Amino acid sequence: MGADIYLNSEYEPHLKQWQPIFEAAVSKRDGLPRDSEQAREAQKEVDAAFTHMRSRGYFRDAYNGGNLASLIGFSWWQDVVPMLDDGFLPIPKAHEFIAMLEAKPVTAEAVKARLERWRLEGHTSQDPFEEWLKGYQGDHARLIALLKRSIELNEPLYCSL
Repeated sequence: MGADIYLNSEYEPHLKQWQPIFEAAVSKRDGLPRDSEQAREAQKEVDAAFTHMRSRGYFRDAYNGGNLASLIGFSWWQDVVPMLDDGFLPIPKAHEFIAMLEAKPVTAEAVKARLERWRLEGHTSQDPFEEWLKGYQGDHARLIALLKRSIELNEPLYCSL
């Protein structure tokens, strides 16, 4: 589960373009022996197609301890849901949401704190700090860009929260 945000005029046509490619990749993968090297390679194609399918007009923030909202201190339910009108974010509220996000940047300190909690949970892989920092900063920027695109097109975002 998570927050799914759509700019329908860009998302829908892009989904139509990529969904057949995604489905073909899934079909190819599913026709291979499980746990085979070919299936693992085919899964990479599935993952890439899925990523492309959702690369325009779409933003997702999972409802878990690793989401952007909790990292920077806002709640999809408490802060964003009250802004919605029948599931859509009106343009004036998009301006408010941008202002809120710009006032809550992704900081190295917040990412370090999240990384420390992750380590306390027993994770011992290589230090992902730089990767996490870039990822969260990228998510923050993509969400703001989607909101700005909504304003530019005068098209309210559909928010499934």
